[in-house]
Amino acid sequence: MKKDSVQVLANFMEEIKDRELEDEVMLSNTGCFANCEEGAIVLVYPVGVWYGKVMPCF
Repeated sequence: MKKDSVQVLANFMEEIKDRELEDEVMLSNTGCFANCEEGAIVLVYPVGVWYGKVMPCF
């Protein structure tokens, strides 16, 4: 699952760059949320929306 998380982060980085949003969007890599069954997790601030089981784009 960690491998998927790394790829999800890379996908976000690529999309942010492609859409020229570097000055508007900040990414942060965290450690484990202790919810392994949720797979890769994306948390969006400031609204606090939580996405679990996020799959990478290949």
